Amino acid sequence: MSVTASTTRLTGDERTRAIVEAARLRERKVKWSEVLDAVGIDQGASRFMCNVREYMRDGGRVSKTRELVRSVDEHGKRDDGRGEQDAGEQVEDVTMHVDLPKRKKASRVLLRAAVYDIEVTDFKTEGYGGIMIMCCVLPLDSERVKTFGLRFDDQRDDRRVMDEIRAELAQYDILIGHNIASFDANWLNSRLMYHGMSPMRTHLYFDTYQVAKGLGIKTWKNLGNLLDYFGLEGEKTSIYRTSWMNITSPHKSEFDRAYQDIQYHCEQDVIGNRNLFDVMYPYALANGRGNPFKLSKMRTVDSLAPRVAAGR
Repeated sequence: MSVTASTTRLTGDERTRAIVEAARLRERKVKWSEVLDAVGIDQGASRFMCNVREYMRDGGRVSKTRELVRSVDEHGKRDDGRGEQDAGEQVEDVTMHVDLPKRKKASRVLLRAAVYDIEVTDFKTEGYGGIMIMCCVLPLDSERVKTFGLRFDDQRDDRRVMDEIRAELAQYDILIGHNIASFDANWLNSRLMYHGMSPMRTHLYFDTYQVAKGLGIKTWKNLGNLLDYFGLEGEKTSIYRTSWMNITSPHKSEFDRAYQDIQYHCEQDVIGNRNLFDVMYPYALANGRGNPFKLSKMRTVDSLAPRVAAGR
């Protein structure tokens, strides 16, 4: 683009275009004399050159003092390139904007966290030797425990409840639990993959068992002992063999009694672990042995859609 209008008659828009064109030429290392000739500047060269430098320095903002026509007509003073101008001239600051791409506003980051615990019929993490009984979830911003469990009508088919648990835990950015790094998370992902479902999404986790080991607490690190060590409210219950056996009973009455026992045990675990997290969190941050929040290993595979109805 070439702007050929005389400087003494440049309008605001013409002057802006002249500055933009001059800046483009200067970026290509064109000499000032050739630049001024290309844009038709024959008066006020020094002032114009300063405006171009300001535009290039500010990344597309044209800082304009006063219309050159005013400085010439009102003061009768000509700037011939040697910087001569009226010493009494007052500078009027005006800002003109040239359209440039703007950075997109970042989305607001809101982190959600929850304590969770699972109960299963097998304590190995292969994911095929046992079935999911239930998962209890206690969000940090709530006092109500959510329970997702097996139903008698499921007839030991845990695909429905596995899909519900995965969907619930996917709502949280941080998951908290006791020994979840070694057992719960591995069992969940193993079982999900066994059913041909997508694994749990990537999240941060806070394992109260692992953190207790890092703090060097001189007691057994199971949940009941840690609750007792810190003097916290919470009941660490036990589930007897009969309940574990009857959860797979073909009789609904036996299943219901076993389910109630296991649910009470699981809910008390997440309530106690919530209290434990409250106490351990500030100690973990002050420990200085690394970040207590770890990144989960599994990543969601979009191509693996849950196939709950169709089976594996």
